[in-house]
Amino acid sequence: MACLFVAGDDTSMVPRLVVQGTDVDCVLGTIEARGSHEPGVAEAGCMAVRNFFLTAPVDETASEALLPRALSIVSDVAMAHGQIDLGTLEQALAALRAILHHKASLASRLEGNFVSVITSDTQTGLRPIACGNRNVVYHCVSLLGSVLRGASSIRDEYVNNTVSGGLVDFIMDANDDDPDAQCQMEAAMDLLCFLSGSSYKSRMALLDKGLSKATSIIKAVVKAMEKHPQSAPIQGCGCMVFHNIALDNKLRTDICEEGGVGQVVSSLSILADDAQLVARALLALSNLMGGALVGILRTIDSASIIIKAMKRHPQDLCVQVEGASALWALSATRDNALNSEIVDLDGASVIASAMSQFIASGKMHEKGL
Repeated sequence: MACLFVAGDDTSMVPRLVVQGTDVDCVLGTIEARGSHEPGVAEAGCMAVRNFFLTAPVDETASEALLPRALSIVSDVAMAHGQIDLGTLEQALAALRAILHHKASLASRLEGNFVSVITSDTQTGLRPIACGNRNVVYHCVSLLGSVLRGASSIRDEYVNNTVSGGLVDFIMDANDDDPDAQCQMEAAMDLLCFLSGSSYKSRMALLDKGLSKATSIIKAVVKAMEKHPQSAPIQGCGCMVFHNIALDNKLRTDICEEGGVGQVVSSLSILADDAQLVARALLALSNLMGGALVGILRTIDSASIIIKAMKRHPQDLCVQVEGASALWALSATRDNALNSEIVDLDGASVIASAMSQFIASGKMHEKGL
């Protein structure tokens, strides 16, 4: 087994590392020795490491030593070249994702300096998560989601205007012809959902000072939901983002005016059999009702949609609780026509049935009463 340098396919003849057999130790050694000051070596080496971990099985014994070593060396490359060389950064990030595919728990080792590099809001050099290169941003989004989920103390400090803007641009600039478009969108929406709900500080940092990013985030979420109506991950994350950022009636109204409440109701209709999605959509509706015009609530058949969802999932406690909460919010609009519709559609009996079914649930009885 050997590690070789061969000429690249392009006219620049940049050396490219290739791996023979299953031994990547020499590749990692070369990257470690030369990668920090030779971008060509670093880029080719990371490409080889990525290809190895994507295609070769790693047994338990090897993974204990090989995976952490590879993660450390490749993350050093990302930090060394992250703000100056997109080509090397792209290969390093792709390699890190391939490594974490084998052992996701290693993501916690990327806290601190690595996260600082990809979320940098400095005005000098590259800002990876907002660089405009879709491959690089996609890798940043996926890695950031993995790292922050395992971190309890650092997630807030890395949520800044660069992260918020980068996510919004990534969603808005999506190319529908790209075969990876839905996967990219799911990763971006998942991170946006996580950041908007992880803490109040994180949520406010995401929306930026004076909530200046709120409108662009709302528009991005609506676009993602419109483009991928059959994707439960995108629809569910969109519903939760709306729920999380609807902090006051102004924001609720903004979400409704941009078409957010219509998208939530559309999710309830299209993905009616997905109980988890239905519960998320009903939760969002409960929060958004206060900012929606009564005319809109009538037009979208909100009462009918909510009651149908509860009838479709009678054994799901979350759906019943959130459905009862949404009906309560709807009745709180004090519109006689809507209240009459709830009664005519057997809303009261549906709630009563749920309270009987889940007699031991305090939350069900609280929402039902």
